[in-house]
Amino acid sequence: MASESMQHPPPQKSTSGALSRVSGLLQKHHDEIRHGVTAMGIGAGRQNGSKIDELLSDISQQVLQRSAKYDPTRRFIPWVMGFVPYVLKQRARTHRQERHQAATITDLNISVDQMLVDRRKRKETVETQEVLELCLSQLSEDERLLVESYFVNGLESAELAQRLKISEGAMRVRLHRVRQRLREIGRRIEGGAA
Repeated sequence: MASESMQHPPPQKSTSGALSRVSGLLQKHHDEIRHGVTAMGIGAGRQNGSKIDELLSDISQQVLQRSAKYDPTRRFIPWVMGFVPYVLKQRARTHRQERHQAATITDLNISVDQMLVDRRKRKETVETQEVLELCLSQLSEDERLLVESYFVNGLESAELAQRLKISEGAMRVRLHRVRQRLREIGRRIEGGAA
């Protein structure tokens, strides 16, 4: 056993020497590594040449970062191809994080938009309520009771006519006149003459 370790010296620990050696091997075997990555099916389908180049760049970065660990007695291309699954997982994790972050931002934007819409609706509802109260305040007591009974409580004109002991036709005329009066008051309020 001791004689075997003497035959294969341990890898050099010089990081600058290892870095330049690995860098030279990456350049020398670039086409073979590219072919290996493509043969794994990574370049098939949706991925185009630029995606492969980005992947090769990421693989090269990982290889160069770990160049001090390269054992020159091992074959270079299989060692480099061992980084492919790691780089693919890292890219998938980054992509998931970016998608999650984008989804979170989208959810936040939707929440902010909904909040603004809700605020506008509340403001419009308050403004509408104020205008309605102003309009109703300008009606007589009988007209206000008629509006409340018909529009708020949902009583039918026939039922209102029975309660007031008038004909149904007379009730429809009263409702029509109250609507007209409300429209006139509304126009005056919109015009600033209220």
